[in-house]
Amino acid sequence: MRQGARHLNKHPPRLRSLLSERGFGGVIVDASALVKRHEQKGIGMTRTATAPHLRALERANEVRRARARLKREIAEREINAAEIILNPPAEASSWPVVELLMSQRQWGMRKCQRLLVHSQIDERRTIGQLTDRQRSSLVTQLD
Repeated sequence: MRQGARHLNKHPPRLRSLLSERGFGGVIVDASALVKRHEQKGIGMTRTATAPHLRALERANEVRRARARLKREIAEREINAAEIILNPPAEASSWPVVELLMSQRQWGMRKCQRLLVHSQIDERRTIGQLTDRQRSSLVTQLD
C-alpha cells in the first residue's frame, strides 16, 4: 500500500480506486472529470449514487478557490479585511476569523490572538458566527 493511501480504505472499493488515481486529499479535483471517467470505465455506480458526492466536491472546490482569491486580494491590499468582516461573501461565512486576519501582511498568530482576546472572540469562531457587536469591535480595531 502506498504511503498516505491508508485513508482510502474507508471508501467503497469502486470509489477507492478512483480516489487513489486522482490523488484525493486536500487537492482540488475536477468532479466533472470523475463523472466522465466513471462512465468511460463502466464502473457499476449509478449516476444518482455519485451525484451528491460530486456536487459536494464541486462546491468545496468553489469555496477553496474563492477563499484563495480573497486571501490574495487581502494580502495585496486590494480589499480590506474589515470589508469582509462587515459584508462577508457566502464562501467566507465558514472561514475562521483568525485565518482571515492572518491573511493580512505582517499579521501573525500572536497579533491575531491579541486582537481577538481584546474583542472577546474565540479564535475558532467563524466569520458567519460573529455577532454585530463582535463585527463592529473587530472593524474598529482594524481601522
